Amino acid sequence: MNKVFILFLVAICLLGFIGCADKKLPSEIPEDAIIIDSAEIYRKYAVLPLCDVIEALGFELTHNGDSASFYCNNIEYVISITKKTLTIAGDDENYLICPPGNKHFVCELSNGDLMVDDGTVHALFFTFLEYPIEIIIDKTSNRVAIVKK
Repeated sequence: MNKVFILFLVAICLLGFIGCADKKLPSEIPEDAIIIDSAEIYRKYAVLPLCDVIEALGFELTHNGDSASFYCNNIEYVISITKKTLTIAGDDENYLICPPGNKHFVCELSNGDLMVDDGTVHALFFTFLEYPIEIIIDKTSNRVAIVKK
């Protein structure tokens, strides 16, 4: 009985340590990566200006006051800066939601920019826009890079 309890306790401790470990990040940023200079880097995540990311990836943003729109895969998306939403044009389902497992959800206004955490940006492009990207946080040189997959 004691052996089972000790094995159970050891397994829980190991899973706890694995869950707390930092993400393994690539040491080199590929040459074709897009550098996001305006990102804010924290211990385990980064916060990115959503419109800057979209434009850096080559999408043409059309600004209209508080909102902006762009096309991805022939679908028009609309960003409302003050409402903190990204929707398909004519729809009201917000795609700026906390992805499962994301412990650092950020979706806030800062100096007129809509700032979103790297996990949410990754999930947005991979899941909803069907435009897979990889986000590389290089803490050594204090920069964030994005690579289209």
